[in-house]
Amino acid sequence: MKSRLMAVCLLAAATACAPAGAPSSIGATSPVGQAVILWHSAEGDVRRALLAQIDDFNAVNSWGILIVPEYHGSESNLLAQLQASVQARRAPDLVLGHPLDALRLGEAAVPIDPYVVDPVYGMTDADLSDLYPAALDANRDPNRDSALISFPVGIEGTILVYNVDRLSAMGYLTPPNSWPLFKEICLITTGDRDGDRQADIFGLGFAPRAEFVSSWFLSRGAPLLTPNGTAPGFGGDTGLKLLEILSESSQAGCLFRTPGVNADVEAFSTGRVAMIFARTSDLPAINQAVEQRGGFRWNIAPVPNGQLPVTLEVSGSSWILMRSTPQKQLAGWLFARWFASTDATMAWAGQTGQMPLRISSADQLKRQSSNDPAYIASLDLLKFGRATPLVAYWPEVAEAAARAVLSVVNGDPPAAVHAQTIDVVNHLIHP
Repeated sequence: MKSRLMAVCLLAAATACAPAGAPSSIGATSPVGQAVILWHSAEGDVRRALLAQIDDFNAVNSWGILIVPEYHGSESNLLAQLQASVQARRAPDLVLGHPLDALRLGEAAVPIDPYVVDPVYGMTDADLSDLYPAALDANRDPNRDSALISFPVGIEGTILVYNVDRLSAMGYLTPPNSWPLFKEICLITTGDRDGDRQADIFGLGFAPRAEFVSSWFLSRGAPLLTPNGTAPGFGGDTGLKLLEILSESSQAGCLFRTPGVNADVEAFSTGRVAMIFARTSDLPAINQAVEQRGGFRWNIAPVPNGQLPVTLEVSGSSWILMRSTPQKQLAGWLFARWFASTDATMAWAGQTGQMPLRISSADQLKRQSSNDPAYIASLDLLKFGRATPLVAYWPEVAEAAARAVLSVVNGDPPAAVHAQTIDVVNHLIHP
């Protein structure tokens, strides 16, 4: 640690003495010997994986670039400190955050496209074709001609997790692939095991998290927002029908509410519910819980889609390149580019549970996971990835949809809730 800090100080002193007027061309800029300050809010396995891969890059990169990580608390604390640092002109060089953070930082975040296409330091056509398009789309600003304002680190999406043994016992050899069939299976897997005339096992562990609800609407061809984020996308009968199905399922008693962190995983692993919705990053925790408590066969499937194309609504963390000097910006980009290499993204996925950015990484992970059908199935869904529109009001739109779902499950009329939610979303778009 002392030697690393000494190196940072020496590099900082050298930079301070460097002549002004850095080259304007990225290809003519030298990243040699740059120290890049990286702010993050990573915890647990993600933090351990991040620090390990930073050490790898520092050891192997040929430019002598030194990435210096700094932990800055929770995600909200990190963003607040970032905004304050920009005002004080003391911003870091690189941030591990989210695309929305880059959007909020405005001109303080450097556009990524010039680095991606640079003939010297950019990515090859083979590299770009190997990246899942949705991973890049999640970082594109629709209000700036779909420019990349950040660069993906990892991705995750919403899936249906189901108890294979429970469904098979009821005569269903495949998971529900439509919402009407979902409701049917939800009802038939609800029952009374102890004979007290009260249901004690249920079809679905109900957790109306915003990211789940958004994927439910998308699977019916009724996305919460149009692709450019300028209008509601769920205003037709398809959006209303989803609310009606959830209302009917609730009235029939097949939804078991699972409030609290990991309550849905607990209910699934103990056999209390036959199905839950989850994020792909939850799969390691689900597998561990089932092995410890349940021991039944389980698998995953896409969110029910009926006759429509399969979808996996994805999101994930991103690198935000902060405005500093041409040399530091290039050094930060080279780290981000290295992090997106086949080996690095495969290692990141293996250590964090996030999905890899590259098709080649997913192919290798599938070969290594031949005894894990749920993980292989989740990797197979990556080609169906869809990103949510990158607009500042997206979180509020998703929360409004989640409140609508909770409202109809509590007994409010779907048509009225649907109309009211459209009004709320329109007001968010056009305040």
